[in-house]
Amino acid sequence: MKDILINQIIPDVLYLILTTIFGLITYYVKQYLNSQSSMIEVQKQQMIEKIGVERYENDVKIAKQIILAVEQMGREFKWESEIKHTKAVEMISERTGLGTNDIYNIIKATVAEFNKDRDNTLKTMQSNNEMINK
Repeated sequence: MKDILINQIIPDVLYLILTTIFGLITYYVKQYLNSQSSMIEVQKQQMIEKIGVERYENDVKIAKQIILAVEQMGREFKWESEIKHTKAVEMISERTGLGTNDIYNIIKATVAEFNKDRDNTLKTMQSNNEMINK
């Protein structure tokens, strides 16, 4: 009886205990990995959004540079505003991924800012000339 206990029952009980322990370890490792994978997925989405925002900001910078370049060419070649607008839209569409509404809004905002800066410069020059003439 002692031999049967040592040779058959104890190994089977040890096998059941070890498989139960390894099963529990596997379960908790999978739970941990699943929780980490959801966190990794969230971080991945945040990175994609950040890259999208950075790309949009870069496209806006490119668009503003193009608009200022078109304004300068418009002065040199005496273009009307419609021609400048068409050229700007064409060049921005080619070089960026911006949509039509975004391009239109960026053009309006940049031109308004450009005109405001130009008006301020002209006022400053006029006040300086008046001070010199006095």
